[in-house]
Amino acid sequence: LEDAVAGAAGELRGLLRVAGPSVFGARYIGPWLHELQAQYPQLEIDLVLTDRPVDLVEQNIDVAVRIGRLEDSSLIGVRLGTMLTVVVAAPGYISRYGTAKTPEDVQRHHFVLHAGQLQTAKLTLTGPKGRTVTIPCRSRFTVSSILGVREAVMAGAGLNAGPLWLYANAIDRGELIRVLPAWDPPRFPVHALMLPGRYRPAKTNSTLALLRVKVPKLPGVIG
Repeated sequence: LEDAVAGAAGELRGLLRVAGPSVFGARYIGPWLHELQAQYPQLEIDLVLTDRPVDLVEQNIDVAVRIGRLEDSSLIGVRLGTMLTVVVAAPGYISRYGTAKTPEDVQRHHFVLHAGQLQTAKLTLTGPKGRTVTIPCRSRFTVSSILGVREAVMAGAGLNAGPLWLYANAIDRGELIRVLPAWDPPRFPVHALMLPGRYRPAKTNSTLALLRVKVPKLPGVIG
C-alpha cells in the first residue's frame, strides 16, 4: 500500500474531501483514509457519507466512491471492482416460512427492501448455464438505511438481496443463511469518481491508488 500511494504522490498536505455510501464508507473508507493520514500527518480528512449522489463541484469533493451503474456525466470514472450480491434470510425466518428451492419459490416470500437506487420491487437472478429469471419482490418492510435493512433481515423480517460484504460475517457465524446459493442477484460496479481536467492533485492520485489496492480485496468484490 505504501509503495502504491508513494508512487502516486510526494508529500501530501491540506484538506482531502472524499464522499462514499454511508455504511460502506463508515466500515471501510474511513479506516483506509486514517491509514493514509497516519502516513501523511499534514493531510486533513473530510469524509462525506451519504447514500445519494453528491455534486463534486458544489461540495468540493476530491474523490467520490459510487456503487452501481454510472449515469452519463462529465466526471472521470475509474472502475475499482465489481460487487457480488447474495439472497439471505435469518434462520428464524426460514424455520417459520421455509426456504426457497427454485426462483419461483421466492415469489411467496416477504422481502426487506432498501429504499435506494440499487433495489426495486423486481429481482433478476442468474443461475446455472446463464439462465435468468425475473421475479417480483413482495415487501412489507422498506428501510432507507442499508444497515437498517441488515438488522431487519437478521430479526427475521424477510429476505434481502444485498452486497456480500454486508452479510459475509453474519453468514460465517450462522446468523444468516444464503437462499438459492446457485442463483446470483445482479452485480454492481464500484467506481471512483473525479472531476475532469489534466491536472489532478497529489492527494487525489494517492486516494485513487489507495482505493485501487483496497477495494478488490474486500469480501464479495472481484476485480
